[in-house]
Amino acid sequence: MLGFWELLAIFIVVLLLFGKGKAIEVARTIGEAVREFNRAKSEIEKTALTPVVSPIQQKIVQQGWAKDIYGLAKKVGIPTDNKPLAEITKELAKKLVLEEVEKPSTSA
Repeated sequence: MLGFWELLAIFIVVLLLFGKGKAIEVARTIGEAVREFNRAKSEIEKTALTPVVSPIQQKIVQQGWAKDIYGLAKKVGIPTDNKPLAEITKELAKKLVLEEVEKPSTSA
């Protein structure tokens, strides 16, 4: 990042090269560009840091099913330490689907 003295030196050079009217226009344009850059950067950071939540995860949280999911995961032997709810839900679904597939069919 440029400091005060560097910016002042650049402004003086621009003032000498282009004159007072053009120097003010160049400074205004640079200021607008910096503001636009910072706005875009903050929007990208905000978007990147916003967690993606699926509709199923939203429903789980709204209905208060998180405790039930953690309890069920522990019952079937899935470790829950420091794991997000989404990861536990995926593991639980995989395990339950595998158990269902591996069950011998009783229909004859």
